[in-house]
Amino acid sequence: MALHMPDPFLTVMYSAALRAEPALLRDFGEVDKLQISIKGPGDFVSRADRKAESDIQQVLGKSYPNIGFLMEESGKSGSQENCWIVDPLDGTLNFLHAIPHWCISIALKQNKHITHGLIHDPIRSETFFAVQGMGAFLNRLRIRCSARKILGQAVVAAAWQRPDSGDYAVSEAKRRVDLLQQKTTAVRITGSASLNFAYVAAGRLEGYYQQGLDPWDCAAGLVIVQEAGGMTSRPDGGEFDALQTQKPFLSSNTSLHNSLLKIIR
Repeated sequence: MALHMPDPFLTVMYSAALRAEPALLRDFGEVDKLQISIKGPGDFVSRADRKAESDIQQVLGKSYPNIGFLMEESGKSGSQENCWIVDPLDGTLNFLHAIPHWCISIALKQNKHITHGLIHDPIRSETFFAVQGMGAFLNRLRIRCSARKILGQAVVAAAWQRPDSGDYAVSEAKRRVDLLQQKTTAVRITGSASLNFAYVAAGRLEGYYQQGLDPWDCAAGLVIVQEAGGMTSRPDGGEFDALQTQKPFLSSNTSLHNSLLKIIR
């Protein structure tokens, strides 16, 4: 059943995600059949990614032709003062291996601020969304970050940088993840940055640490976590800017933010 969105920008963002959904679901259903082929599913998934991005861009561009784009596959186009930030398939490696944990992420930047975020999970029919100042929602229900205050009861998501970021950066990130594992109930490495943010906002996770992300990986998630009552910062506690790529961050509920920061510093 389609959702009613409380904002015109969210309405078109949701429509764009729904436009891309059927082809992604169809292609995801074909991935298992490709695992045994000599060529493998890599090229197939890349085409699915680009097709989803094109579908999303068409819907957004038709409704708001004066808003530019910052997209994972196609890069920048049009005005960057006001722009859509799009990841058409977040969790590509999961998709590639027929793991049902991936999503579509769309955010809107207006005058240097991320004001709208939408994360759509076609597998579970879950849509997380938020508008600055209006709260965060999962489908029709308001969501809030977890209220847990005891570090030993926390479940957090974590990941380290890509191998091409250098041995030192990878080893430091792994060390911090090991420390998180020791101090919390569990650490989950899920393969989808956007869904990690969404799960923090919904109270399914207490926190999410990563050494670095690109804007399309985190823009929508940041506003959703913020509107759900959570916090996102750099490891030193300073403000995290979604538009600066590959910077370490921690996103969590407010009760455990300082405790988790102490571990990753």
